[in-house]
Amino acid sequence: DDDGRYRAYVADADGSMGVTYPVQIVFDNVNTTDVHEASAARTVFVIDNDFVGMGKEAPVHALMRATATHEFNHVVQFGYDSEEGLDWLYEATASWTETTTVGGDQDATDYVATDFDAPEICWTTSESGFDYSQWTLLQSMADSYGEGIVVDIWENSVELDGFETLAATLETVGTTIPDVIQRWRAQNFALAYDLAPLFNSTVRVHHTLDSERGWMAKGGLEQLGANYITVGLDGRYQFSLRGDDGLELLALAQNGDEVLVIPLGRGGSVDTRAYEHVALMVFNRTMPEAPGVCSDVGYSIDVAPAGGALAAPAYSFSAEHFTPPT
Repeated sequence: DDDGRYRAYVADADGSMGVTYPVQIVFDNVNTTDVHEASAARTVFVIDNDFVGMGKEAPVHALMRATATHEFNHVVQFGYDSEEGLDWLYEATASWTETTTVGGDQDATDYVATDFDAPEICWTTSESGFDYSQWTLLQSMADSYGEGIVVDIWENSVELDGFETLAATLETVGTTIPDVIQRWRAQNFALAYDLAPLFNSTVRVHHTLDSERGWMAKGGLEQLGANYITVGLDGRYQFSLRGDDGLELLALAQNGDEVLVIPLGRGGSVDTRAYEHVALMVFNRTMPEAPGVCSDVGYSIDVAPAGGALAAPAYSFSAEHFTPPT
């Protein structure tokens, strides 16, 4: 308001822990005299008055703090852009912000299972809960480029929209959306997050490859999604991928205290005997036409004994919290 205060309410939030919504589009945010926003909005945020019936194990005061910081972040977001086409950004940022502000009172780790249980679903899907769950993508980017990259994304949302908002941010650090999503999908497998001990899921295994017959998936892998396939073969093998041009194959291998990420492209060789645990990740690099516009493809994997050069790791994650997924 004019006196610099935010308008907030404690009330029955109708089954939610809290809610924030715009009440007036002001277009240009008067608090940023050096920036001209086109879709800034004044907001109201509501915190539930009793947190009864939420199905949560956390103490009520922890839920209160997590909700207050989550909803207040929405207030801040609407000061940048209340009509951002990359809709995923709203809930993902507010959930990630819980982990950076209220410590042990955060509730974001409760959301992780939605994406981990269905990693084949595309990033930016409109299916319920994935935007909350995919806050780990922001953490993955923060791990690589610093927490300030999240602020950079929101600053770019003022003039850009949709995928351009994120693409322009990533261009400044020399990477792309598919490359960042690929790394995030591998990091999810490794559980390489400080808060991983609080996660309620590992990534879901799509199949176990335990014979040289290979395997075929008839569909289901959406844009920027991943399938994880555990390898139950003991030896030196060539793995080859057949399918759409946007698909690529990576090996994820636990080697002591690290999880190696080994790009195989459309095919490469791995000696499974060198590692405690090996899985393949089929990643769909294809971008959706627009946020939430998702479709799926199938593929097949061929397996054969190998005698040539082995594929080399590109990078690794700490295996401190790694648990072989099921």
